[in-house]
Amino acid sequence: MRGESSKGEHRESVKPPVELEALDYFVGSWSCATRLEAGPDGPARDTKGTMGCRWELGKFHLGVAEDDELTKAQPRRRQSRGFWSYDAHAKLYTCAAFYFGGGRFIGSSAGWRRDQLTFEGDLTVGTDRFAMQQWFTSRNDTELVVRVDVAGPDGEMTRRLEQTCLRDREE
Repeated sequence: MRGESSKGEHRESVKPPVELEALDYFVGSWSCATRLEAGPDGPARDTKGTMGCRWELGKFHLGVAEDDELTKAQPRRRQSRGFWSYDAHAKLYTCAAFYFGGGRFIGSSAGWRRDQLTFEGDLTVGTDRFAMQQWFTSRNDTELVVRVDVAGPDGEMTRRLEQTCLRDREE
């Protein structure tokens, strides 16, 4: 019928927003050294881990997976899975991250400002909700610094973690 298209034709005509190309920098495997500050989940500590980023679901979402190494000294896992995307209506990048232990972060960003991409939103852990900011600073093509600040009981933002990630070589 006139004006109708098959579902297959519709899927092929839908394209990811061009703004997502700004996230191509993250695609790949990263090795990360992290400094976690003391918090409800344990004492201050240094960890090592990985971050893997890849396009998923037709390149509409950047999948971001983080996993820290488990050690005898630190048997509690720091692990997350997230998706970043772009909301064309709001003209904002979006982030939904889910953490081992049940926490989640829902945030948004206006996009890159020079060498930094910042997501701001809410971290929910159990019945508690806190303001959170996540900065991704590109030092160059192979080095990325990530910092996370969380609002304390007084509402003041305090650093929760900082990590330096190096892009793994492709072989």
